Amino acid sequence: MKKLLMTAVAVSAISATPAMADDKADLSIKGNIALACTVSPDERDVTVDLNLTTEQTAGSLTYRCNGANGFTRTIVSDNSGRLNNAAGANRGFVPYTVTHSGGSGIAIGTPVSLATAFTNSLASSAAFVNGQTGQLRLILAKPASATDANPLFAGDYTDVIRVSITAN
Repeated sequence: MKKLLMTAVAVSAISATPAMADDKADLSIKGNIALACTVSPDERDVTVDLNLTTEQTAGSLTYRCNGANGFTRTIVSDNSGRLNNAAGANRGFVPYTVTHSGGSGIAIGTPVSLATAFTNSLASSAAFVNGQTGQLRLILAKPASATDANPLFAGDYTDVIRVSITAN
């Protein structure tokens, strides 16, 4: 009788236990933030005073880059760091150097010539993800208008400075 009762309890326990279900669910969640590096000026056409040899603001630039390895900045002049007379370089030119203000490494404290491209690498920073702004400034060389080597004729003097950034 004891044996029969124990067998009945065991059978009852087995039938009362629900079948084991798979209770695990794996969800793979993915997302992507595209790499984006931009530099944008606050204004595109800037007029400077050709009679001044002190620093003049050529506008503000805002740098944005979400690259984890930072970016490389290149500043280049179409006229090799000279404002050329629109009638032609043989009608006069005014050489200049540039500086740049701003944090997170964008500052250029010592004036640099754009006779050749200026390039530097900047580390990644939350400031660049959010946008870091600084002013580009020109320092005109004293015009050599009294010399035959660079007579300055009347007219408009122009150059285009191109600033680009590329993710590292």
